[in-house]
Amino acid sequence: TGGAQARYRLDGVIDTANSRKDNIEEMLTSMAGKLVYSGGKYIIQAGAYVAPTITIDEDDIVGPITIQTKQSRRTLYNGVKGLFVSEEDNYVAADYPAQISSSYEATDGDPIYLDVPLPFTTNDKRAQRLAKLALLRSRQQTAITIPVNMAGLKFKAGDNIKVTNARLGYDEKPFEVIGYSIDLNSEG
Repeated sequence: TGGAQARYRLDGVIDTANSRKDNIEEMLTSMAGKLVYSGGKYIIQAGAYVAPTITIDEDDIVGPITIQTKQSRRTLYNGVKGLFVSEEDNYVAADYPAQISSSYEATDGDPIYLDVPLPFTTNDKRAQRLAKLALLRSRQQTAITIPVNMAGLKFKAGDNIKVTNARLGYDEKPFEVIGYSIDLNSEG
């Protein structure tokens, strides 16, 4: 109620005894972020939504689209819980309030929790927001692979794009690019 809070903030101390990879992965938890390698550089992207500006449609598609619509039960969860470093409790590790979706739980039949530690988050409200983002992201279950022409060179991993395809019923449906490959032998 009232006030404002920085959505993403990294609060903590990096342990140089840990590997760089481990330190970066822990820092990314404070921003619902990801590490993307593109153009010979590593880029850290916060989880803030960026509206797509590129649309892929039938004119760009050069082969069959592959669709994966459901995650396995092993990777599915309907609640997120974990520890954060509480600024209100003198920076001692504490549980943040679990984020649970009763509708997801009813669909799954059982409560299934993912443990998400937030070692660089010190505010319980921010921890809850990050947990909710993890929960909502987990339920985005449609993954597609689209072979495209040179238009695919406009985007990189981490970008959001829109896909329009009449056969699939997609009209500027947003997707996140999670990876790509270049096939120099394709005739498309």
